[in-house]
Amino acid sequence: MTEIVMEDAMDEATSSQPPEHEDAPPAKKARLQKPPAMQFPFTLDTFQSDAIAELEGGNSVLVSAHTSAGKTVVAEYAIAMCVRENKRCLYTSPIKALSNQKFRDFSEKWDSLGLMTGDITLNPKAHCIVMTTEILRSMLYRGSEMMREVGCVIFDEIHYMRDKHRGVVWEETIIMLPEKVQYVFLSATIPNGGELAGWVEHIHPGLSVKVVHTDKRPTPLRHYLFPHGAKEIYQVVDDKAQFHESSFRDAMAALVSSEQEQAANAKTFKGKGLKEKVKDKQTKERAAIFELCNSLQRQDLGPIICFCFSKRECENLGMALAKVDFTTEEEKQAVDEIFTNAISSLGEDDRALPQIPSMLAMLKRGVGIHHSGLLPILKEVVEIMFGEQFVKVLFSTETFSMGLNMPARTVVFTSIKKWDGVENRFLTSGEYIQMSGRAGRRGLDQFGNVVMMIDSKCETDEIRKMCSGKSDTLNSSFCLTFSMVLNLLRVEEVKADYVATRSFSQYQHSRTKPDTEKRIAQLTSERDAITVADEDELLTYYNQQKQLKKLQLQMQAFVREPKNCLNFLNTGRLIHIIDGEDDYGWCVFINFHKKAPETSDITARVTDTYILDCCADVQLDVLGATGQPKPAVKGEESAVKILSFVHESIHAISKLRIKTPPDMKAEGSLPGIKHALQKTQDTFQGAVPLLDPIADMKITDPKFSAYKQKAEGIELRMASNKMETDPTPERKAQYKLLEEKMNKDEEIAALQEQLNSTSKHLWGDELKKMCRVLRRLEFIDKSNVLTTRGHMACEINAAEELLITEMIFQGQFGELEPIQIATLLSCLVCDEKSTDQPEIPKGMEAPLKKCKDTMAQIVKVKLESKMEIEEDKELAKINPAVIEVVHKWMNGKTFAETIKGTTVFEGSIIRILRRLEEVLRQCTAASRALGDEKLVSKFQEAHRDIKRDIVFSASLYL
Repeated sequence: MTEIVMEDAMDEATSSQPPEHEDAPPAKKARLQKPPAMQFPFTLDTFQSDAIAELEGGNSVLVSAHTSAGKTVVAEYAIAMCVRENKRCLYTSPIKALSNQKFRDFSEKWDSLGLMTGDITLNPKAHCIVMTTEILRSMLYRGSEMMREVGCVIFDEIHYMRDKHRGVVWEETIIMLPEKVQYVFLSATIPNGGELAGWVEHIHPGLSVKVVHTDKRPTPLRHYLFPHGAKEIYQVVDDKAQFHESSFRDAMAALVSSEQEQAANAKTFKGKGLKEKVKDKQTKERAAIFELCNSLQRQDLGPIICFCFSKRECENLGMALAKVDFTTEEEKQAVDEIFTNAISSLGEDDRALPQIPSMLAMLKRGVGIHHSGLLPILKEVVEIMFGEQFVKVLFSTETFSMGLNMPARTVVFTSIKKWDGVENRFLTSGEYIQMSGRAGRRGLDQFGNVVMMIDSKCETDEIRKMCSGKSDTLNSSFCLTFSMVLNLLRVEEVKADYVATRSFSQYQHSRTKPDTEKRIAQLTSERDAITVADEDELLTYYNQQKQLKKLQLQMQAFVREPKNCLNFLNTGRLIHIIDGEDDYGWCVFINFHKKAPETSDITARVTDTYILDCCADVQLDVLGATGQPKPAVKGEESAVKILSFVHESIHAISKLRIKTPPDMKAEGSLPGIKHALQKTQDTFQGAVPLLDPIADMKITDPKFSAYKQKAEGIELRMASNKMETDPTPERKAQYKLLEEKMNKDEEIAALQEQLNSTSKHLWGDELKKMCRVLRRLEFIDKSNVLTTRGHMACEINAAEELLITEMIFQGQFGELEPIQIATLLSCLVCDEKSTDQPEIPKGMEAPLKKCKDTMAQIVKVKLESKMEIEEDKELAKINPAVIEVVHKWMNGKTFAETIKGTTVFEGSIIRILRRLEEVLRQCTAASRALGDEKLVSKFQEAHRDIKRDIVFSASLYL
């Protein structure tokens, strides 16, 4: 193929080489003197030329740069070097879709290109093979001959190592690669790139990994806030990364007025159920996104990517633009032609699926959606349309920000919080950087625009942190798996702990030891230098005070639980509010309302939050981090204002109520409340009487009673201490010294515990427990040598290898027909949460029960072997949510007939069926290892029957 020309790139690269290249050995000099492997028609950025120079110098590189900065240039040069030197190059990516896209892109530059993604293998003898990281791991465990010819391995999106579910795959692969391989790591900006490079050098002695880092964005970003209900956007960070405090306050003020309107409608809202509240929230979100997208398009700030954090939200917000049209007639015609060509390979029934005509109608108006629940072919159509600029507004989940080189002029965050399965939290700065990096098209836009939609007050610090450009530290997500242990035991010269002791997790853990020892020595010296008079007596008082504070916090938690406190939140009640670090003292309660859930997923576990409207005494014109006025300072001018707090801010509830005017907004109302509040506190001289949690609030929980009894006993003993009976200035001074000494002692203890853990093999105990399980289940013998069961389990890594192997050995699959086998195995690959109650197909009840019983036996062995697992979570891995759907598909139904009656997204069903195909393929290999040809035939038949129609339609990129 035609080579591309690079202008002066190698001159720049050579000039950036370190001085030691001049004294390089003859072999290395000869390599340096070779002609450039590839040339480019543009002047390279400094980081690109530096990285290429390191590669030509024989080093490996970690390239850390922002999204769309041009990291792929370095990967392309590494591929060209392997072609020049007649070596193989492996290009790995986290997901199949990205592998397919890279294959298409690289096909325009090289003829000798292959692809391996598990279900697809093209040209496996090519110079460069694009593959998923899991495929490379499998090749390494199986000792593939191909690895002898590999000169370079490129890891795209290496920051994916932090993924808690799949990050371990990257660590396994890097550890298992041969010593002679050159590495190219491509990453979003990470602050600890040097640590990652140091780890790779540590596990591969003699290897040199150079970090090439740039924080420069090709297109600077401007960041804005758009409060729900507002008429404009507010710039909070400019293109020079300066934070605009006044603009942030204006945005919060616009939001507060909207919240006050919500509070006024609290009574109407209060009577609604969860579904109605979610619907109300969605209606407001639709109105806000409609207003925002139309405004941005009018200002010619498209194309726009709107990042959402659930598939449902993508769909709902996409529908918000159902009545807008952003395309010309010529564009509509082009969209229609491209779309028709793309789906022409589908059968007639598949072309009639509801998603297809609805997507075409949406695309013709310039609107698109992109998430994992879409039919794969539609996702690719949307990507192609967006690349051709026919999609003006795209609603997407965050996966669109990974790897795909598809920038926009503006990025919109429909929320700055996301549900991560545990809590509804703010985006981390790393997540924000990855997605906001899609804003700004290099060479087309002077600036990229990022708009954050907000529907509740937020801290200045949270926005600053997200927009700061500081990426998340890359920390290891390493964990031991049974598949890993079994595959390692299969290799004779390798010990079971080979990967664990070399993991990034172990490296990060151990390298802190010198600093920790130094800090312990420093603190010990400082602690020992502190001398306290009457230390024993004061120490007794210190420990009692510490215990009392802990008990008081535990009792306060009971008092502010909604079920305990809401009945006593009457208008006029005095409640003590502490909001974060701001102590507002006694406030006058007015009203409360239940906060709408911050996730539209009604199946998610959500903790109820109540918003309290209170009259608080505050400083004039002094705002805190949340945009709310700061608490009043004694002796300074102040005023009473109505503020909103979450119920967790309640510190204490008084017995007192003051009379409040019927109209709080009437002139003179708030000054009157200020006077009454001050008068009440003066009357009681600060000792406002509190509701008794037991006598008044009727809290009957035995735990609360126990806490109260312990607290009273401690208070009684403290009363006889000299700190209470004779608190002289000298004794108080000595007590302060004791507090300082104890703080240092506690820090030393924490550091010592940390030090003890760094001195031992992190995963040693876990590995022993797992080997105990494998021995009891007869996957290995007493000498840790694999049995037939163990060898079979090594063939399976796409689902529960222990369970499937046990089921094969127990003859559970031998009793079933191929259709039933696939139907049953679908329960092991389904990760969908569905509100549907699945109907178990006829004849599948008994096989499903046997499967569950076998899983229960395995879980029992794990627990008896002291593995730290949650029994319910382990048993829930058998998920029959789509068992009926898969049964229909295996019986030859069309895809439209298959999905009828289910609420699971079409794309999710296809993903499950494709995973099931992989499991069936692996089960065929496992049965062959057992020598059971009858079972092999059954798995092969099931595998053959599953692969048809739209579920396995070819990628548009291939």
